[in-house]
Amino acid sequence: MSLMDLRHIDHYFKDFISRIAPDSSEQLLKVMSKLSKAISENNSCIELSDGTAGNEIIEELKSLKLSGPAGAPISVQGRKIYLSRYFHYEQFIAERLISFNRESLVFDRDQIRSAINQDFNSSHEPDWQKIATLQALTRQLTIITGGPGTGKTRTIAAITGILQTALKHSLRIELAAPTGKAAIRLSQAITEHKGTNTDVKTIHRLLGISRDGSRFKYNDNYRLPCDVVIIDEASMIGLTLMYRLLSALPDACRLILVGDPDQLPSVEVGNVLADLCKQQTGYNNSFRDCVKQILGIDLSFNKTSNPLDNSICRLRTGHRFSPHVGIGSLANHIKERNPSLPQTNSSTSIHPTSDLLHGDKNTLLVAEFKDYLEHLKNGETDPRILAETFEEYRLLTPVRDAPLGVEDINQTLERELESLGLKTSLDTFYHGRPILITRNDYTQNLYNGDVGICVSINDLKELLVAFVDKPGKTRLIPTSRLPPHETCFAMTAHKAQGSEFTRVTLILPADPSENTRALLSQELIYTAITRARATVKIFCSASIWKHCMENRGTRVSGLSDFFTHNV
Repeated sequence: MSLMDLRHIDHYFKDFISRIAPDSSEQLLKVMSKLSKAISENNSCIELSDGTAGNEIIEELKSLKLSGPAGAPISVQGRKIYLSRYFHYEQFIAERLISFNRESLVFDRDQIRSAINQDFNSSHEPDWQKIATLQALTRQLTIITGGPGTGKTRTIAAITGILQTALKHSLRIELAAPTGKAAIRLSQAITEHKGTNTDVKTIHRLLGISRDGSRFKYNDNYRLPCDVVIIDEASMIGLTLMYRLLSALPDACRLILVGDPDQLPSVEVGNVLADLCKQQTGYNNSFRDCVKQILGIDLSFNKTSNPLDNSICRLRTGHRFSPHVGIGSLANHIKERNPSLPQTNSSTSIHPTSDLLHGDKNTLLVAEFKDYLEHLKNGETDPRILAETFEEYRLLTPVRDAPLGVEDINQTLERELESLGLKTSLDTFYHGRPILITRNDYTQNLYNGDVGICVSINDLKELLVAFVDKPGKTRLIPTSRLPPHETCFAMTAHKAQGSEFTRVTLILPADPSENTRALLSQELIYTAITRARATVKIFCSASIWKHCMENRGTRVSGLSDFFTHNV
């Protein structure tokens, strides 16, 4: 990183350090600027290189009392330099998870065996869904990971059902996800499995976010009144939110984190789930004996000594996709960082971006919205039908203000609506406009990433925006009361995280700027294509694909170190 890359706020932080420690060397102040810049890129710290220069920086921080004493702005862990806040967050998260990682039986082993075998009838050996469920029923901390279609949501439903049935609803169970869309999707999936409505909250609502978004009701001093907390899409949780969540949990609360560590990390500082999954963990003899006794499964012995042993279970068997064909094969191609363009097959297709740049872009883009546009042309006003149809398909891109970016594609689709007589050039709001919320509004339970459809309902003069909160429940919000928002015929892959669609198109830029190239990564493509349940279409050049496979979006963090130091 050169000084030319630094922002005004990075120089401001350097000036702040020079004011509170006037004897700071120029080299130290440069490091402080780089720390500020690194945090803006969602790293929790920076790592100094080995050698004399790094040692001198560490010693200078201590001698100037910038690190060490309570209340010092900087913390040092090995050769990593932190703002003290993020050092404290990582240290607390590690200590809290280690304290949770212990045996915790909720009922006897015969009951557990009967419940698991009744819920899962599988010939897969070993059945990792069964093992994950057993972990959740016998241990206080369980971290369940896996790719698309490996049964993560099905396992959540099984765990929830077994706990509620066996204990006759005496347990207080909370389910949550980082975004409103992810919460709705989990609620729908569990409802389909159990046949009863299940309330799934956003993590912010679970923690009792205040109306102005400045504080949480539940915290270290006033804990959540619950016995079990299950969090889906845990890859989206940043360092600060994980700290807030763990602070609010009762000491005896059972915690189950579920997610895919190969997806894009949080849009906030940190990459918590991926850091947890980097641990070299295994199962000790006690848990292996438990699995053998209850499930009749022999787990291979993995001699490790990690504070997270027995807590992490990776689901390996694909139930939605075959690993050898279609989306499953494409996902594996990406996870292997294969630099060659994947082959087209019945459910995935690859096209050169030039088809859109030099061909009939309008026709190609509009064709994907055929069903939705037909509803609009036919005068459909039922918000549920419009929302369900729109949610069948999503067009994703990593960029906003560029050719084939979010704004360009949205404008293309809106011009098509004008040509069909479905809006005028003066209309900001119009019937059928898909709207993406871009800032949380806690007073109305609208969250960044929520999608609604603008509708004109017969007897109402004002256009309203319909948000489907859960199956069968739709809220209508006046356009005047919407928080910041935008049109979303297209959206970024980050905004789609936590959602699922039947069909997905991903458009990668043909000639990206240097800043955009930094965004194009293996995790971005993997996250985008795994939003699809049935088909994926990718517009991409061979050179951009190769760049993405070589660009892994690794963040600098020291969370793993805290587990190593506890061994």
